[in-house]
Amino acid sequence: MKSVKSILHSLFKKTGYSIQPYYTLQENINMGKYKWLEEYKIKTLLDVGANIGEFSTLMKQILPDLKIYCFEPLKDCFLQLQLIKEKYSEIKLFNIGLGSINEEKIINHNEFAPSSSLLKATNLSINAFPYTSKSVDEKIKICTLDSLQDEIIFEKNILLKIDVQGYEKQVLLGAKNVLPKIAVIIIELSIEEMYEDQPLFDEIYNFLKEKSFKYAGNYDQMADPTNGKVLQVDSIFINTNLIK
Repeated sequence: MKSVKSILHSLFKKTGYSIQPYYTLQENINMGKYKWLEEYKIKTLLDVGANIGEFSTLMKQILPDLKIYCFEPLKDCFLQLQLIKEKYSEIKLFNIGLGSINEEKIINHNEFAPSSSLLKATNLSINAFPYTSKSVDEKIKICTLDSLQDEIIFEKNILLKIDVQGYEKQVLLGAKNVLPKIAVIIIELSIEEMYEDQPLFDEIYNFLKEKSFKYAGNYDQMADPTNGKVLQVDSIFINTNLIK
């Protein structure tokens, strides 16, 4: 008979994640898991693809004085995102997506909201994660990060987090003037093509390398639950002009 632990491992594997020893946030902080963010003296977070504020909430608990700007285009996610202002009233929210030009576009609003994308999901993505197969069209507003500079106080050092399901290159292209101010980037990148015509890890790696960003490892990763093959990584890049 399978143990409970074995059964749980099997269930989580189907989602692309695995079970790790559980530690509370405070225990992780005490163990130094996030000490590198403190050492980099991060003062501002630009949370691109904020969803319902999970990453921003985590960072706010780690760095209480952090100034946060969240960008989330989906209407229902944005409504939930607004709830975090009840606890952190100083967080600034934008109901928009970011890209290379200012425009309106149609996004594939997935039934599993974090998988929503401006690009069409590939068969690989749907076969690995069948619960992401259903989506509806939603019109959203896209702006460049550069066009929003007057609405953001760039207090150094700045962390840019990007989780946009294949639209990473467009976000970066729309931030040409902002990128030199960014000290650290945490960006979700695909090793395999999860969305049609998306840039893969190597393309973004080379793009950021040309902008003086050094690859510094992965914050997290996601695997195909059918075979364990790594599909996506949350990669860390450091601006060598700002952090030595």
